[in-house]
Amino acid sequence: MATLKDIAELCRTSTATVSYVLSGRGEEKRISAEMQKRVRQIADEMGYQYSLKNRQHSVTTIGVFWPRQHLEMMLSSFVNGMNTALALSTRPAEASICPFERGYLERQPYLWSKGRFDAAIIVSPNRHDMEVLARRETGIPTVLYNRRLPGYFSVSIDHDEVAGLAVDRAMELGGDDIVLIPPEANLYGADARVKKFLELYAQKGYDIRDKLISSANDIDSGYEVGQRLLLEKRLGKVIVCIYDVVALGVVSALRNSGIQVGRDVQVIAMSSIYKPMVHRICPEIQMIDMRLTEVATLTVNMAIDAGNRTQSGPRELVLQPAWSTGSGY
Repeated sequence: MATLKDIAELCRTSTATVSYVLSGRGEEKRISAEMQKRVRQIADEMGYQYSLKNRQHSVTTIGVFWPRQHLEMMLSSFVNGMNTALALSTRPAEASICPFERGYLERQPYLWSKGRFDAAIIVSPNRHDMEVLARRETGIPTVLYNRRLPGYFSVSIDHDEVAGLAVDRAMELGGDDIVLIPPEANLYGADARVKKFLELYAQKGYDIRDKLISSANDIDSGYEVGQRLLLEKRLGKVIVCIYDVVALGVVSALRNSGIQVGRDVQVIAMSSIYKPMVHRICPEIQMIDMRLTEVATLTVNMAIDAGNRTQSGPRELVLQPAWSTGSGY
């Protein structure tokens, strides 16, 4: 097992300097950023085991592993929730964003080794990443944000219930005269909602697989899909968007063509971005609140507790969605 002396020799510094850095007192002792980085890197490489005593007297560090693409609009919801958790925490804690490419989570060294972070949060891993997590244990306590996997801490929305709310409303407003707009990307949570949506419609006697039109997860792509629906005369009575940012683009295209949302066509969306923004821009959209700000707050709280070893064994929290106030219905 690596010792402070071993690390100090490789870093060509004193044992005291290494101790200060690894206990979170590097800034206090005015140790250079370069030396702090080197000490942590060497400690990680040597598999240094941090003591509980050191953890109790230092800031709890959390690595937030965030996908580089497709979730830009969701960042505001997450940050709002994260800031609430950090500000109200009774233990000093800080979080660092660690971008990763979906499908390559296994290449993140700080996730699989001890030392750099006390705990990790993984945001929206795809199916391949989930498979890796299922067969390989992370080096630090890890909380999954809006995902569920045996053996891991997790906080998520009930994806099946989100789909159920959307199906009930869509059936009420349009029967099977609908269009469903799923994302083109392989997004685990979105895929789960689409799968359940189709399954529930099938249980009601309708096969709507030919009524899907995919979109990239951004507002411009939503606009293009809206134009395509108009051109191909495929509007239907109800348009269901798996992501609200796509719905914003669809509604913009419809408005520009004189279509009145809420009268000529109904738009239902599953909300992942900051709620007041959608309400102010497009109050006509009927929005299912996936409560991702609350999910983020609970996720960070769980990561702080896990990093301080105050929770025994993985815990799982599942929140229920609801129709968003002011959704125009």
